[in-house]
Amino acid sequence: MIKRLLFLVFFLAQIAEVSAAITAFSFTSSPNSYVGGGETYTIFGDNPNFEISLNVGTQSYFYLQVASNNSPFGPDWNPASGEEYRYWTLEMAPPAGSILGVGEYPDATRFPFQDAGSPGLTFAGNHRGNNQQSGGFSILEAVYDTSGKLTAFAADFTQYDEMQTSWWNIGSVRYNSSVPLPEPSPALFVGLAAGLLCSNRSRSSTALPVSSAAPRAV
Repeated sequence: MIKRLLFLVFFLAQIAEVSAAITAFSFTSSPNSYVGGGETYTIFGDNPNFEISLNVGTQSYFYLQVASNNSPFGPDWNPASGEEYRYWTLEMAPPAGSILGVGEYPDATRFPFQDAGSPGLTFAGNHRGNNQQSGGFSILEAVYDTSGKLTAFAADFTQYDEMQTSWWNIGSVRYNSSVPLPEPSPALFVGLAAGLLCSNRSRSSTALPVSSAAPRAV
């Protein structure tokens, strides 16, 4: 009887852990990426060193900001600590006239300058952004209250800086969501490594084509 009770407690705990809502932001990037710079971060909402803020969450626009607490504009800034202030922003929008709901949003271009029939996406941060970009995103969860305010959200995204596929950023956002962050698959890393290897080989003989406009500071 005791063993059965212990098993039941363990089972219920596992269910609670799986279904617990989380707020998190995660991304990995190519060393070639102007925005990501080869960095990988996973930040949860309870991280004491960062703040995740949903600045706008409506049926037509999603805007999230992640920033370290040592902002030079904030009360906790300590220049003597030597800690660098870090921040990122993520913006997503459906095609004009559509609701940002569960589904696939391919062929996204830079928000807010996308065509009316295209989704918009912008991942930027640390004073780095693009003049143009491509990519797409998947909305896995989007729950709104009766006023249209976002209450739960989950999305995965891919952005190619300056339209260059070797300048990739791959990330996920969860806001009060029970959808877990994706586990990186070995196939993904093998594919990305192969792409970088081919890119490096081609650069050894041919310069990588870049946008005529320099990336912008943000």
